[in-house]
Amino acid sequence: MSAPPDTAAWTAACRATAPGLDPWAAQFSFGANPPPPPIPNVIESVIRRTHVMDGLILRVLGKHRISTVLNLGCGYDTRPWRLRIPSCVTLWIDADSPSVLERKRQVMNSVPSRCPVLYRPVRIDSQKDEYEHAGMERLLEKASVSPNLLVITEGLLVYMTTQQVSMLTAQFSAQLPPRCWWITDLVPHPALALMNAKADGRPFRFAPREGPEFFSALGWSIASRHPVVRHSPATPLPPRFRLSSSLEIVLFENTLARQAPAACIA
Repeated sequence: MSAPPDTAAWTAACRATAPGLDPWAAQFSFGANPPPPPIPNVIESVIRRTHVMDGLILRVLGKHRISTVLNLGCGYDTRPWRLRIPSCVTLWIDADSPSVLERKRQVMNSVPSRCPVLYRPVRIDSQKDEYEHAGMERLLEKASVSPNLLVITEGLLVYMTTQQVSMLTAQFSAQLPPRCWWITDLVPHPALALMNAKADGRPFRFAPREGPEFFSALGWSIASRHPVVRHSPATPLPPRFRLSSSLEIVLFENTLARQAPAACIA
């Protein structure tokens, strides 16, 4: 499962503009002169989203003693190499298209990671209401052997249809272990029209009117919500921050999960 083909390189190009954020991002980008972002000020949005997700991922890994991470539609994310991953994490599964994973393997092969990384290709066509069910089933079987699992879908769901997201969520509920958490980014429904008006490529599709509550009926409760940009409602944001202010990162918890034990030691 992956976002549209150029998204991984383009997202890496955005991260490469932030000093110290991702030392390898420039190697995955389009080169010295990446094309302008299809949405105004989306570079700031990508950078801020990355910072927020970095912090939330590390907190969830330690607090819930996560042993396996499944990064679905991982693109050129390098968190297993650049973050201080807690010692309780024994496996990190990166899933994306074969071409993305091969390029990632070439760049990161000589870099020591903070935990074992397994590459697994999973295909999806974001322009159709179908994905390779059998491939996803095999991937989830591999991840479900973990007693404590974290799923990450960063920058992925927005390219999928509501039907695809519902199918994926149902598969998570059916196959993943009870002690499972899920971190994703969500775009509010009112922002979708603006994003598509400025986009130059495949359309953005998923921005449910219900917001994160969309997932509650599918077996996932909202554990926490994190705006990409924090600001006071009484203080209007400059126009260049209005898009990023509408984005949020949401942590979902499987409704079957119990209270997590004490945090593990990094």
